[in-house]
Amino acid sequence: MNESSSKDLLGYMLGALDPQEHEDIDQRIEQRPELKEELQDLKDQIAPLDDLSPPGLPPAGLARRTCEYIATLPARPVTEEIPVEKANRHWFSPRREPRESGRRSIMDFVIVASVLMLLAAIVLPAINHSRFESRKLACQENLREVGFGLLEYANQSGGQHIEIPKAGNLSVAGYYAPKLIDAGLITDHSKFLCAGLGSFPDHQIPTLAEMATGSGDQLQAMQQLAGGDFAYSLGHQTDGDYDSGINQHRQNFILLADKPKPSNPGRASDNHGGYGQNAFFEDGHIQFLDSPVIGEDAIYENNWGQVGPGAHENDIVVAPSATSLSLFTRYD
Repeated sequence: MNESSSKDLLGYMLGALDPQEHEDIDQRIEQRPELKEELQDLKDQIAPLDDLSPPGLPPAGLARRTCEYIATLPARPVTEEIPVEKANRHWFSPRREPRESGRRSIMDFVIVASVLMLLAAIVLPAINHSRFESRKLACQENLREVGFGLLEYANQSGGQHIEIPKAGNLSVAGYYAPKLIDAGLITDHSKFLCAGLGSFPDHQIPTLAEMATGSGDQLQAMQQLAGGDFAYSLGHQTDGDYDSGINQHRQNFILLADKPKPSNPGRASDNHGGYGQNAFFEDGHIQFLDSPVIGEDAIYENNWGQVGPGAHENDIVVAPSATSLSLFTRYD
């Protein structure tokens, strides 16, 4: 692959291309298997950047302090220009180089090292931030497509959101995904993944029939995988019974979000390195939340501190795939 194509692949991976360019690269990758290998090589080369510090700007005043430091270094001594004849006459002379040359080498090294440190402090965080943003946006695109699938399902069901079975193998939050696939509203299984950028094109969501007839470890594995990387709304309780809720186009009610991690404070998601979580709201907009809380409402547990249906219709609770509705439901 030529240098121009490599740059195109890098821009494709970092989400730096416009929609038409991104689509063109998609088609080229499908037509040329060797491009898939080169794309994977690029991902492997940049993978160590995931271990860098959180995305952000270099320390305040770094450029100024570096320039001030360089300005304090001694000026390089001006050496006398030696005529060609004199230089030839002493070509084999054992005469030693002036001591200043050693000092100049050290000064040159310090200057170059300072510049490299400055560039590293500015460029590497910028690359890391770019990768973070591209992954966040790729996740949002998948979340948006699945979220609109949920809204379309509600439109076709008189406004009722997908209702999780109250008991049995299908009584888990991840039920929403195979239900959308079964209804023909989502066809690409990888849309249920947050990674985006086509990282897992062969990902398969289990079917409703497979889950219904599964058992033991196989069933547990399917329940874990069913909802992908997202957490679905558990609805709320009405008169002591589970209610999936009606689509009211609320601007502050979450239907789908990045799945939580129970060991994190507030069960915050790990999908984006612990820096926040994408959320799809009932009115169709997407927002990146720095905290797993909206106002005073924790989005990953109900008002009783449980991972179960909300205490009322506006109590947000989105739960990961394997969360059992019957296990956490509280009936008063």
